[in-house]
Amino acid sequence: TAAASSAAAGYGMSYNPYTSDGQCKLQDEVNSDIDILSDYTTIRIYGTDCNQTKTVPHAVAQHPGMKLMMGLSNSDLSDVSSAVDLIIAGVNAELNSSWDRIDTVTVGNEAVTGGAASVSDVVSALNSARTKLRNAKPNAYTGPVVTVEQVGAILDSADGSGLQLCQNSDYTAANCHAFFDTSGDYTTGTRAGDFVGMQYERLVKGCGKERTVITESGWPWNTEWPLTDFADTDPIPSTENQEEAMKSLKKLFKSNPQDVVLFSAFDDAWKPNFDGSKGAEGYWGVHH
Repeated sequence: TAAASSAAAGYGMSYNPYTSDGQCKLQDEVNSDIDILSDYTTIRIYGTDCNQTKTVPHAVAQHPGMKLMMGLSNSDLSDVSSAVDLIIAGVNAELNSSWDRIDTVTVGNEAVTGGAASVSDVVSALNSARTKLRNAKPNAYTGPVVTVEQVGAILDSADGSGLQLCQNSDYTAANCHAFFDTSGDYTTGTRAGDFVGMQYERLVKGCGKERTVITESGWPWNTEWPLTDFADTDPIPSTENQEEAMKSLKKLFKSNPQDVVLFSAFDDAWKPNFDGSKGAEGYWGVHH
């Protein structure tokens, strides 16, 4: 709706360029998607597959003022150099070799949490990606390079090594969803902002960086589970809870909307469910 879209100004939105069965979207499909997201200030993508380092910048270029967070996926961490080459090539081809539209480059997304890499692996990838970007031709990228983790991987590692993830990033970047909290204190969308606000403060204090960004936060609107499988103390996937969560998150970041990326633009039907996803993994799309 028009009211919903104008309320998006300043905030980020995450985006995946895949069809419901996990195929790569073509340029015209990506264009249509980004048109729908035109009121968001920043679009976040995650990787370099599916030609997205070209198709998404191409679409973003049609929207003056829109910025893009580009990323190396966890699978890109095994060949950082090639992945960064794709990002540089995409910017050169689609954005006239100008980095002005690139808000951030992320290196890994919950790689430590998901067991895809160790802290030292991620720090090494982060530093080599940054070095390569700072030496990009014809123009160097001088903006932020960060790794994205869950809050726990950064702040709650037994030996404190997780702090290296924010210490080696140009700002603290974390994904944070009240829906996955198991305390039973944040079970409705109206409390999403309270939960994220609490975790945000922990990150500010624990990492001590000048800037902290929540690089994913949202709430699912649907589930494959029957609702009878949910206890009263469980967060419920519902349209109402999703709408309330978005309101609550936008309110929390009202004065600094550039510090939150809402999750996610469209349903990701290609994503498999996992233990803890409550049958909702494919249903986080705000524009479903």
